[in-house]
Amino acid sequence: ISPVYEGFNLDTGVSFGGVPGDEDKGTNYYLGGRYKNGNLELGYNHAEVKLGSASAPTSQTEVTNRVDFFAAKYTLDSWTVNAGYVMTRNPSLSSGGSFDTLKTAGKVNADTWFAGAVYRFAPTLSWNGGWYQVNDQTLQTVANRNNDVTMLATGLTWSPYKELDVFIEGVIREQLETYDNEYIMELYEDLGD
Repeated sequence: ISPVYEGFNLDTGVSFGGVPGDEDKGTNYYLGGRYKNGNLELGYNHAEVKLGSASAPTSQTEVTNRVDFFAAKYTLDSWTVNAGYVMTRNPSLSSGGSFDTLKTAGKVNADTWFAGAVYRFAPTLSWNGGWYQVNDQTLQTVANRNNDVTMLATGLTWSPYKELDVFIEGVIREQLETYDNEYIMELYEDLGD
């Protein structure tokens, strides 16, 4: 991490894949920066990641996950508000995939927008709320329909000690499912049989 200059600082990182004889396999890169001036913070992060499978995590020589993250935060008295945008791309994979919590599962591109707020009732008790919108940019097929998701979340956090947070949260999630005309025609034909 660089020293702070006029509110700006930069940081970068590299994680080597550890494959003997091939220092490029599984190696990941990161670049980020932050600007802070009073109650305002702005940030940007970029990552070039070579994700392999669980059984061969350092098997990739090409970038399989590229992430650009922009965020802003402003604090005023007991309120903190934030907003941001995340662009996720899987550039080296040529065919469609699906969202998966454990792996890239093929080519999945998504744009995520978010906004939120935190209100501190006391130093140890706060309320939080957030809105998230994930827009699936992956080529739509019958096997990989639109994975757009809208989510609202809220919760309370109690932090009686620096090392302990107790929280309760609630989430409302809506997943938009759209179908292209070819899929609708196939569905209509199947229903007619």
